[in-house]
Amino acid sequence: MQEYNFWADLLDTYQSLSDWVKALWLLVPPGFLLALSVIISKHKIAYKKAENQAPDSLTYTIFQNDNKPSQSLMQGDKQISDNRSDRDTYRQ
Repeated sequence: MQEYNFWADLLDTYQSLSDWVKALWLLVPPGFLLALSVIISKHKIAYKKAENQAPDSLTYTIFQNDNKPSQSLMQGDKQISDNRSDRDTYRQ
């Protein structure tokens, strides 16, 4: 039995492909790497902008207390919504 050579099989398969598939095979990996580098660089820029913001720039928070199971509050104690009352309204 003959030995199997992966690289010879891969090159033989590549040679038997049509020209447009060969072109795609050559263009897709660099395009993927280019898109990945753009996504990573945009993420790094956004992360640095978020890191430079003041730590007290929280827009809202959700907490629980004894009377109401969950409540959403904005910064400065301005109430947005009370989830318990919303659920009771939809049940009726």
